[in-house]
Amino acid sequence: MSRWLVVEPGRIGDWVVATPAVRTLRERLGCEIDWCVRQEVVPLLHLGIPFGKVIAIPSRMSVRGALKLALDLMGARNDYEGTCVLSPARTGRLATWAVRARRRIGYVAGKGCLEGWSLDGNPIRYVPSLEPLRLRAFKVMASGASGAQYPPTLAVTPESKTAIVRLLAEKQLTARRFVVFSTGSRGTTRQWPLEGWAALGREIAGWGVPVVLSPGPNDESSARLLEEAIASPLVRRLNVLPLDMYCSLLTETAVLVGLDSGPMHLAAALGTRVVALYGPSNPTLTAPHVDSSRLRVVRCPQPLPCQPCVDMTTALIGKLACGKTLCPCMSALDPKSVACAVRDLLGSIPT
Repeated sequence: MSRWLVVEPGRIGDWVVATPAVRTLRERLGCEIDWCVRQEVVPLLHLGIPFGKVIAIPSRMSVRGALKLALDLMGARNDYEGTCVLSPARTGRLATWAVRARRRIGYVAGKGCLEGWSLDGNPIRYVPSLEPLRLRAFKVMASGASGAQYPPTLAVTPESKTAIVRLLAEKQLTARRFVVFSTGSRGTTRQWPLEGWAALGREIAGWGVPVVLSPGPNDESSARLLEEAIASPLVRRLNVLPLDMYCSLLTETAVLVGLDSGPMHLAAALGTRVVALYGPSNPTLTAPHVDSSRLRVVRCPQPLPCQPCVDMTTALIGKLACGKTLCPCMSALDPKSVACAVRDLLGSIPT
């Protein structure tokens, strides 16, 4: 059986969104898959598509790390029938350069003028547009299939499921009868102020519904502050969980309230109902591809003229149109609107 190397140098959310295209690639070609992904994604790989080897990309790429990655890819390229590079970022361009020689490129998503090759051998030239890059991948690999037809799906391990059930019992929580807050995001521009989270937490706790704070590695201090700000006995703050246990927690929650970030995509792929808070980014491009009965997108009541301002250009230079560290469109999010979205999804859950 042939082997293909799939390179996804994006973060957790990028990997989740890419899995249906890679699954389609594997099914259409009948090939085995090896991954080249960021280190933080590696623990999640066993929740998705069967795979073989892994080449880990450093979370923060130095010149030395980039050189090592390029050498690793150049040394491995002759082991594969083809390579599928799924990224518009600098690391994706580096990977494309390293594996291109004498190898067939399955799909390349690039900014502006990077060329790629489809599975049928016809050249593709990508130009900036509003069409999601992953949707282009589906069109190339699945003969016009859309993300809505092939949504990401993940499955947790029995071991992590058992561990999280035990943890919920210790915290006196009933499965699918609590709400999880995911307050962290890779970029500060997508953060919602503490006051908004606290007001939302008090509202939900007032319904008699427990609120669970499950922080990431960099969010422990903010989770403690949020717990104090909500000041309710129905708040449960957990320690930082391993990724497999965090995914199992998401399968047991009634609703996840989160930002445009990895946990939002993980929850959607695991079948959990999601309230997604959007500000500078565009939900038509990055919101999960799930049934509308499981997703509510909340933005500020009156969208600002500059909203959304995250596109290919601003993502490349790392500067938003408003020039703010915390975007006004996130500060303007109304906790009552978010609470209404949470109540709507809670009401759709069978008792």
